[in-house]
Parts: sequence; structure tokens; C-alpha cells
Amino acid sequence: MALFEIDPIIRRLDDDRIRALNAGSITEADLMRLVRQDDPFAFVNGVLHYISPEEEKQQREGFVKSRIVQIKQTGDIDANYLYEHQDEFLSAYPEASGVYEEIRAIIEKDSCTGCAMRAHSRRMLDAVLALDPSGRDLSAITADVVFNQRFPHGLARLRRETITVDESKIQIPPFFARKRVPILPEGSENKTPLPPPAVEAPTEPRKHTDRKDVVELLLAIANAAHAEYHLVESMSYNQEKNLAPLTAALGDARRLRVDLMQKLADSNPNARSLWCTLKHLLLLQFHLMELHERAFDGKYLELSRRVSLLVDDLLSADLGGDFRDCPRCEDDRAQ
Repeated sequence: MALFEIDPIIRRLDDDRIRALNAGSITEADLMRLVRQDDPFAFVNGVLHYISPEEEKQQREGFVKSRIVQIKQTGDIDANYLYEHQDEFLSAYPEASGVYEEIRAIIEKDSCTGCAMRAHSRRMLDAVLALDPSGRDLSAITADVVFNQRFPHGLARLRRETITVDESKIQIPPFFARKRVPILPEGSENKTPLPPPAVEAPTEPRKHTDRKDVVELLLAIANAAHAEYHLVESMSYNQEKNLAPLTAALGDARRLRVDLMQKLADSNPNARSLWCTLKHLLLLQFHLMELHERAFDGKYLELSRRVSLLVDDLLSADLGGDFRDCPRCEDDRAQ
């Protein structure tokens, strides 16, 4: 059974990945991992959909229009920034203190402060922008160089001045500036398989399992470690509650993550030598992906990709045998 539907026109794209897929050299799961932000196709409701130049142009124009509306409505001020710099804003908008206190109480009770901040901080921004700016001393806000650099229209919006947006300076995400790939004629053979990898004569047992298995295993370890992190965070904000179920779940999640890491170490000794380093790099990659989801900034995806390459390099490096274990690695493996 196919993992997803594929727009027929994609099968005719002059692209090595598509030819390999048509020839059976790679699977649909492989293709999912190979899709880039600037490809002329994307997943839409379970379908790998071809995005034509006309559709991309329409999407880009719609994005620019929505950004202009957003900038004029909010000055492009990040609501989370208001929460993190509440002293400066409350000095100018003391009437908003009630909203700040209400949101702070919600965030402090939530098991995931980052999720709660993203969900509720917009209410604080709306409360501030709804207040009459007349006679307010905004010097505490404008004295912050970061505010002026990050939100060039922010002061004008706080003062309710007219905002003129230069469309040419609006940053366009990569998926609105896609690389165009030639489309081969209908009925043409587009099944050139990729050349088989060179096979070296085996001298020692293989260090690696199948590449796809390793990738899935690394993702599983990252998710298990992230679950540990959230359970610990939830326990720290709910110390007055019955934490026995969470404590048991934390132990299970940790043992699962250790088992997964041991499985990786069984096939790749480097994973044992770099046990804690590997765990924290995978958590770093996971958090960078969450930052991209929050900020919609391609730089976080690029950083995540760099971490992924670093992990791959470490797992592939010749370390000359096992490293001496650090006490924390020993304790973690003993769980």
C-alpha cells in the first residue's frame, strides 16, 4: 500500500530522485526525507502535489498581502517579546497589568511553558495595541536596541501612525521561491536508476545497519528524549499533585530511550562512545525544528540540518575504539 498519493505530473519531472523512485531504487519513505523546501512539489493533505509556477506565484502574492496586513495590524511585534519584556511595556501601559497577570498564571500552571506562551501571548499584544497611545512614555521600550532592530514598524504601530510597507523587503520563505524543474513529455521513460553504491570487501563486521533504519532510530531516540524532558518539566510545575503516574511514565520513557540508544550502539560503537553527546545533539535538533515551527524561519531548519550532518559525521568517524565512559554516561546507561 502506498504511503501517499503522487501527482502524476511529478513522475515526469527531470529529477534524479523522481527517476530513482520510478525505477524502484528508493522508496516513498526515502523520498519523504529527500523533499526540500524549495522543491516544486509539497505534501498537501496526504498527496505529493506538484506546484506549478502559476500556483506558486498566486501563493507568493497571497503571502505578501497577508504579511502587509499583519505588519500594519501589529507592527510585526512578536507577542512573546512582550511577555519576556513585560516590565518595559507595563511601565508604558499599566492598564494591561491585569491581562499580564492572567496570562502569567496560565503559563505557570501549564506543563509546557513554551506551548502556553505561544498560545496565549497574542492576547497581551492585542491588549496593549487596543490602548490609547496618547501621552504615553515609550522610552523604556524604544531604548531597547533589539526592539528597534527586530520590529522596525513597532514604534509606529504603538503610536498608531500610518505604516508604509516596502514589499521588496518582505522576506519570502523558500517554498514561495521554488526551483523549477523541466517536465518530460508525457509517456517518456523516466526510470533511470541511480548507480549502485560501491561495495568494499568486508574486513570487519559492519558498523552500520541500513541507513533508513538508522535515521528512524535516531528520530525515535530524539522523540523519547523529548518526552523525558516534557515529563520532567510537567512534574516541576505540578509538585503539589500526585506525581506517581508521571514518575512511572518518566522511568518508562527513559528506559525506552536507553534501550533504543543501546540498539544503535550495538550496530555502531560510536554511539556508545558518544552516548550523552549524541542524546543532547538529537534534542538540539528537535528543539531547532520546534523553533522553526514557532518562528517559521528557515534559518532554524538549516541549523537543524547542520546538527543532523554533525550526528552523521560522528557516527561515521573512526574513533579508534570505545572512549572512556564519563560518570553521567554510565548512570544514564544503567537506567
